[in-house]
Amino acid sequence: FNNVTKVVFAAVGLGMFNLIFVLGPFIVGLVIPVTLFVTGVFLLISPIILLIQDGFTLIYVKEIFLILGYIGVGLIFLLGGIKGWHYFYKIVLRYLKFNLDIVRGRKG
Repeated sequence: FNNVTKVVFAAVGLGMFNLIFVLGPFIVGLVIPVTLFVTGVFLLISPIILLIQDGFTLIYVKEIFLILGYIGVGLIFLLGGIKGWHYFYKIVLRYLKFNLDIVRGRKG
């Protein structure tokens, strides 16, 4: 009976701690990689949209360096979003395993 009570109190305590201190950073950590990924995709497709909208004109040729810059920054943001998502996923899994170990009484 004592072990069950200990596990219940640990789970309730961790639940309150997670809700108060972990939910905010979790949401921020989720939003940043997604935002980087979406921004990267839009920066990559913006030159294509410009070409479809205006056609291949002199303005398109004059702004080739701007277009290449959009593509470069888009690739950087896209890779940053993918890497950020990978690290976020690893950190969340490690934290969940840590919480399970605490609830089961293996640590802490």
